[in-house]
Amino acid sequence: MSIAGPFKPTGAGDTPSRRQIFTCKPASAAEEPACARQIISKLARKAYRRSVTQADLDNLVGFYQRGRNEGGNFESGIEAAIQLILASPDFLFRFEPDRRLFRLPAFIASAIKTSHPGSRSFSGAQFPMKSF
Repeated sequence: MSIAGPFKPTGAGDTPSRRQIFTCKPASAAEEPACARQIISKLARKAYRRSVTQADLDNLVGFYQRGRNEGGNFESGIEAAIQLILASPDFLFRFEPDRRLFRLPAFIASAIKTSHPGSRSFSGAQFPMKSF
């Protein structure tokens, strides 16, 4: 078996998946924070399958900044944020509200509505009389 290439790579390359992730490319260091927020919020929204809260975004941007500082470039920061997204329970698990909780108020309302002394639910029930 032989493995060949790529010879003398000049970077990560330009692939369709990288173009989907890097929806903006900062031209200067001053443009990096805004571009990072844009990329991270889009990825988190898709990964979490819900709207991203400000707290979510602040946490992810903090990881981006730490990765940016340690790795020395914009892409290292984005990589750190993606790692956090992929390790998040919001990505790993799908949280759904318990639909039974939405039916409970309707059930209670219907039970109260039909629970008067003349209804079938009270037929045969005995209520002790209190004398005052």
